[in-house]
Amino acid sequence: MVQQSSVSGTVTDESGQPLPGVTVLVKGTTQGTVTNADGSYNISNVPDGAILQFSFVGMLTQEIEVGNQTEIHVTMTIDAIGIEEVVAIGYGIKKKSDVISSVISISAESLNDVPTIDIGEMLKGKAAGVFVTLGDAGPGGSSNILIRGKNSINGGNNPIVIADGVPVGSINDINPNDIESLEILKDAAAQAIYGARASNGVVLITTKRGKTGKAVVNYQGYYGAQTINRNFDVYNGEEFAQYKREAYRNSNGGEYLPDDQIFSDLELESMQTGKYINWEDEILRVAPIQNHNIPNPNRFSGKIFSNALEE
Repeated sequence: MVQQSSVSGTVTDESGQPLPGVTVLVKGTTQGTVTNADGSYNISNVPDGAILQFSFVGMLTQEIEVGNQTEIHVTMTIDAIGIEEVVAIGYGIKKKSDVISSVISISAESLNDVPTIDIGEMLKGKAAGVFVTLGDAGPGGSSNILIRGKNSINGGNNPIVIADGVPVGSINDINPNDIESLEILKDAAAQAIYGARASNGVVLITTKRGKTGKAVVNYQGYYGAQTINRNFDVYNGEEFAQYKREAYRNSNGGEYLPDDQIFSDLELESMQTGKYINWEDEILRVAPIQNHNIPNPNRFSGKIFSNALEE
């Protein structure tokens, strides 16, 4: 009879800082979990002789034989392969050439081509089978994301969003400047680990991590304006007056009525003075938008702070 046990531990980077969102998988199966915010994990029902696989975007994948161990602590090291050559999937990360399921990978550089703080707007035209619609017509309104169309008439159709292995309520809760890479899982094979919640697709977000190196401070910012794409084609004052005359004539057997029987005193005064109110101009405004960000490409790693404490 095969013995099964539970294995727990923590996953850290080279500087000793915990790594949340690391995929811990029993090799050769779909049984796994992800590390929490403290970098700790616990995986149950691990068969005797199993091998645990630890994977994270930008880090070297590690495989450790369980044996009789109940606690396994792992230190992840940075992978020499570029992040653009790997994609995150439900069970960890793989090289693009090894992925056979339907996965779309979008880099941070591609997302930032569009000057907006709405990730949905950034995705427009960048992923096949992904439709982005405006959810709120107001300035700065959020977008709705549909993966391969609507799956439900009355239910929700938004995909589940996973940021560093943790589900988040809305993709708009993520700062676009914090995204390192974004993957969209579209088919059942790629979505299987997330179960029924992934029926509308999965958006996997990997955020930027601290790296050792010289600190460089940049400034990114823009200022712009949002306007309505096309105003309604409505009557002006003269056109509306003629329309009202024709309406009264049609209801009066084809006979025109005097203006004083059609229009109010205020309308007659406006017609005589030629002063009309353009209600579109009164209601609509140009909405200013601005975004400011001070990124540090290398960020800071825990090693810098630990060295400072030692000194």
